[in-house]
Amino acid sequence: MKLSIKAGATSQTINIFIQDSTSTSGAGKTGLVYNSSGLTAYYALPRAASAAITLATLAAVTSSYSSGGFKEIDATNMPGWYRFDIPDAALASGRFVGIHFQGVSNMAPLPIEIELTGWDNQDATRGGLTALPNANAGASGGLPLSVDSSGRVDVLKINGTSQTARDIGASVLLSSGTGTGQLSFTAGRVKSDPWDVALPGSYSAGSGGYILGNLGAAADPWDVSLPGAYAAGKAGYILGTNLNAQLSAVKSKTDSLTFTAAGYVDANTLKLGGTTQTGRDIGASVLLSSGTGTGQVSISAGRIKVQSNGLTNTSLPGFAFLMLDTAGVPRTGLSVTGFRSIDGAAFSSCANAATELSNGWYVIDLDASDLNGASIALRFTATGAQDRGFTILMVP
Repeated sequence: MKLSIKAGATSQTINIFIQDSTSTSGAGKTGLVYNSSGLTAYYALPRAASAAITLATLAAVTSSYSSGGFKEIDATNMPGWYRFDIPDAALASGRFVGIHFQGVSNMAPLPIEIELTGWDNQDATRGGLTALPNANAGASGGLPLSVDSSGRVDVLKINGTSQTARDIGASVLLSSGTGTGQLSFTAGRVKSDPWDVALPGSYSAGSGGYILGNLGAAADPWDVSLPGAYAAGKAGYILGTNLNAQLSAVKSKTDSLTFTAAGYVDANTLKLGGTTQTGRDIGASVLLSSGTGTGQVSISAGRIKVQSNGLTNTSLPGFAFLMLDTAGVPRTGLSVTGFRSIDGAAFSSCANAATELSNGWYVIDLDASDLNGASIALRFTATGAQDRGFTILMVP
């Protein structure tokens, strides 16, 4: 018996025919159940050992899939036919799987070979190939092409809009350019270079063609003297009288500039805001801008802020200290009591207990209430050890 199923398919059911080995006509073997005496089922993937299939009963032929399910279909009308639910592991991977039933008295062994394909021959749309659209060509979500009876591609829509040949022509967007096969456009018009063509024929004196045609023979307008005299305000007066004088005045100023290095003006600043300045005056008047970026200084009320972990009324966890015995040797195993004095007030117990760290070191989490002042004195005591004292200056 040969079948074809997509590799990796799950919950697959097949119908199998088991022959009666004593029948000379090829009749089917009836009456088998999942636990018939001697009945076994095994499967084997390519280059793998066989694996037993645990057969299971089914309430009815129409029951839902159950791995290893085995049920006679109809002993009267289809003798020898059984429903079999293939275990998912038998179809998980590989090129094929072999399944074998045997073992019951008078039962002919049943070999089953199933080709495990990479596509789904039961998928009429795309054969289970996920790289293809899961819709018919021309349908929504399908390939956007159809072919007419002459083998020509029939394009129906562009960007979702039905098109005619005239629509397509009217919608062509030309790209401006100067390369081969391109047209150069400006504001929707095709450019032509009127300065790169010869003027045809001859023109009457005074016409535009005559003037353009004779421009090449005219003298250079920048190499002639301005004729006569002009009234103030006229273009000739401005060019001939003012322009040269104004440029000369500017030049006299720029000629007085000195340079300490190439390209740098030596600026000798005498006053700022109308007040005569010295180098010291300028430095004393610098206004610093407070900030926390690169090259900036953080300033508050005229003071430079100093960053510290010891902030007033803010807890300071993990404060470590060393306890020494009377000989000055680090002492372990002590029961240390912590006291604190805030701004010179009487000592009182710290909010939290100290714990041993190692090698004579101990640690305490200082609570915000222990540090609610400008100057904090800490004292740590223990039997058999020297008192330890610390002073912390807090940052507001």
